[in-house]
Amino acid sequence: MATIKRCPNVSCEHNADGLKDRFYVKWGYFKPSWSKRPVPRYKCKTCGKTFSASTAKVETLNEKRPDVNQMVFDLYCSRMSLRRIAKVLQINRKTVVRKFYKLAGIAKGHHEWLIANQKIPCSDMIAVDEMEANEGSKVRPLTMTIAVDGTNGRVLDISVSEIKAKGKIVTKRKIDQVKANRIDTSSKGFKKVLSSIKIMKSKEKAPTIFTDGKKVYITHLKTILPEAKHIRSIGRVNSKYDPIWWLNHACAMFRHDLSRLSRKSIVFSRTKKGLEAHMYLYIAWKNGYSII
Repeated sequence: MATIKRCPNVSCEHNADGLKDRFYVKWGYFKPSWSKRPVPRYKCKTCGKTFSASTAKVETLNEKRPDVNQMVFDLYCSRMSLRRIAKVLQINRKTVVRKFYKLAGIAKGHHEWLIANQKIPCSDMIAVDEMEANEGSKVRPLTMTIAVDGTNGRVLDISVSEIKAKGKIVTKRKIDQVKANRIDTSSKGFKKVLSSIKIMKSKEKAPTIFTDGKKVYITHLKTILPEAKHIRSIGRVNSKYDPIWWLNHACAMFRHDLSRLSRKSIVFSRTKKGLEAHMYLYIAWKNGYSII
């Protein structure tokens, strides 16, 4: 028998998590449209509300094929594209896309709740850096600000921002107008990540922030985390401990595990929204969040 956490009736006294007494009894079966297997139903002893395990679970309420949610979650964080996942699971691609955005929304909400309530374990050594990607084309580049725990590689927070096109592609494709109209929001993304670190470490001693040699980092750190110790890692470190090793490892895992970030691949991000959603989904997978 499935474990039911609460009664779906909001006016019932058993509509709360953490109930120890069993408040329901078995009440027949039903067959969902997407599966012919019988699903047991239950009845609340107090209010008489009938429900199933899916009804009591808010995340899968009124959702078709909740049985593939875990597989979509695992496969999309394992270098498979949306079309390949749909082909392997023998479901429509639109179904995979809807489930991806729903799971990503749950992952983002859970991650932001953990930050606000200081539930993410974080050491005193934090590495912060940026990683570039594209929004459909190289003429629309994006940058991702990533904060990683410097002792175990746990991803603390991310932010996706727009940046202007640069390099030879600007003059080769004559996109000066596109570059002029694209607003660089990388500073806003970096500040957002630093603000999250400030919340997580508000009740503890000031952390040590490791970054590369980008000079703008100094200004932002003095504004948001003035009490933090800032160490700039420029070039190869001649010691056994590399302070940004875990950050480089996390970026390498992003490139390896996320199909849209893989190099020399036909898979890419069409929108900034899709990249951000995929990043939050991967954070939930890497940090071990229970979102399903």
